[in-house]
Amino acid sequence: MDEIIRLKEKLAETTQFVNEIEERLPDSLKEYLESDLTLKRTFERDLQLISETQLEILSLLTRVKGIGISSSESGLIDKFRGILSFKTVEDVKERRKLRNMLTHAYSNIKYDENVYNSARELKKVKLFVSEVESVVHRT
Repeated sequence: MDEIIRLKEKLAETTQFVNEIEERLPDSLKEYLESDLTLKRTFERDLQLISETQLEILSLLTRVKGIGISSSESGLIDKFRGILSFKTVEDVKERRKLRNMLTHAYSNIKYDENVYNSARELKKVKLFVSEVESVVHRT
């Protein structure tokens, strides 16, 4: 039961990160690119936290559902094929790639554009939260 409570807390955390980004995200890429560095770093950090929290949620969900452990992040995410929608599983993988780019500063010409576009696609994170809530309710 503690794991279900923890899962619900992590889902609420994820929703909070999404709401914080949505409240502050500029309407256009041009505005974002002209934003102050502190604001950009805030979005980057929130996107990293969303990815980390998604992974924690999946890890907790493996215990709740008795799915078993995995030796890698990718393996953990793949365990949810057929449990979560294909699109949601792929989005979690994409968010992990973004997180790795941000964490390890794999900067490229489209760095800021990638961050902005990911922040604009938060409906995918909302879908993740909704699907996980559905799985938890079936438990």
